[in-house]
Amino acid sequence: MRYYDPLGLWTLGFGVQGSAAFLASAGVSFGFYIGYSDGNGWSFGFLGSASGGMGLPSASAGIFVQATNAKCVDQLKGKGFAGGASGGEGISVGADVVSGEGYKGIQVNGGAGGGFPVEFHGEVSGTGGATF
Repeated sequence: MRYYDPLGLWTLGFGVQGSAAFLASAGVSFGFYIGYSDGNGWSFGFLGSASGGMGLPSASAGIFVQATNAKCVDQLKGKGFAGGASGGEGISVGADVVSGEGYKGIQVNGGAGGGFPVEFHGEVSGTGGATF
């Protein structure tokens, strides 16, 4: 009972991402997601996302893990928003708060990058994919 989820709603994702910025930024990510919705069972899917925002000259590539309170994986599709920070020179780590229509969550990431060693960012994303 200690680990019981009272709402029975969550999704977990992991995958790869890359981004580049010089005043305007662009990024892509691709991940595998699993979700459980009480009464609807399990959902699984592959989702890809493209994002844009503002940033200092930089580029990075790495991996991410994301957890949200989305009712199912399909709810993650469509327009979303993210904001957070990352830091490090050569090797970087970061965290983002993510939100979309009816869900919120957090994403942590790590990878290799170059440019300004600390970054604060905000972005709008569009996500699409297949669930099964």
